[in-house]
Amino acid sequence: MSISLPFTLRAHHVIFDARINGTPAKLVLDTGSSMCALDSDWASALRLESGKSAQAVGTDSLSISLAILDSLELGPDVVLRSVPAALAPLREVSERFGQVVHGTVGWPLFMQYVVEIDYASRVVLLHDPSTFAYHGTGERIPLDLSKRVPVLGAELVAGGETIPVRLLLDLGTGGYASLLTKPFVDQHAESITAGPCIERVLGTGVGGSVHGRVTALDALRLGRLNVPNPYVAVPETDRGFFGVTWVDGTLGAPVLSRTRLILDYAHQEVIIEPVTAMDAPFAVDQSGLSFRADGANLDTVVIDAVADGSPAARAGIAVGDVIRSVNGRAISGASIDWVADVLTQAGATHSLRVEREVPLALR
Repeated sequence: MSISLPFTLRAHHVIFDARINGTPAKLVLDTGSSMCALDSDWASALRLESGKSAQAVGTDSLSISLAILDSLELGPDVVLRSVPAALAPLREVSERFGQVVHGTVGWPLFMQYVVEIDYASRVVLLHDPSTFAYHGTGERIPLDLSKRVPVLGAELVAGGETIPVRLLLDLGTGGYASLLTKPFVDQHAESITAGPCIERVLGTGVGGSVHGRVTALDALRLGRLNVPNPYVAVPETDRGFFGVTWVDGTLGAPVLSRTRLILDYAHQEVIIEPVTAMDAPFAVDQSGLSFRADGANLDTVVIDAVADGSPAARAGIAVGDVIRSVNGRAISGASIDWVADVLTQAGATHSLRVEREVPLALR
């Protein structure tokens, strides 16, 4: 018998309504971390006792505290006990989502269940590993779990070259088919950066934001599955995850959300079963803007980066501007997903109303 857990999808991220030690929480399902995580400020308000410190690798390397959660509840039938958790600042993650995120859930859940993500139905199904059997036609790919995260072998096709690549299957990579590491890009720069590139903020995670370029490759191959023209992110830094050499990049949610995804850690494999066209065009921001929710209630949307030479830069939009409406629709932090979708429309013209604080001239 399987357990069904509904979820909401925010910027391609799977978000559960959960409870931590009985307190309601919003948790992101995350394969990219070797343990669960909680926002350190929120954990302090809950008076969670932190123990020893450790180093975490996200968008940067940073010191974190560790705590043991008495209970992590995803439903009446799914209660994880004595769960180790990293306490780290997640405010910037909440700002990117336009809603409060209290933490992540990952490794302990995947070790206990076979986790099936049905993106189309917005449901996660949890199966007993001892009785689970798959009878579909999806692609079965071995996983390396030696780092307590799922790594698979794939191929990138770029500039006429087919490049073997080790990808961390990361539900938390929301904007691109893949975030590549700098050592891997440096090794294959001539092929990977041969086409047009867009300068932008690549993403935000534990450790802050990362800048770089986005480009489309010829294809991404996952076993027999072929994904044409995926957008990949090329970082300008080797800080944190972007400087590691044990993996070459991530496999992200824009690809995975087109599938029925079954993560079977007990048998060290992932099953990827397409449910929508894998060759449908991918969308990427066309405006040159990066923005976040701001304020105590995340109720305003603020520009925090403008790419040089982009349509936004030519329109005179500046860092710090507050977006009040897009195409006549008033927006707040809750509208971030909608705004991001609108700004991926290539060739479209949009009307933004922004407010800017202009300092008074001294006389």
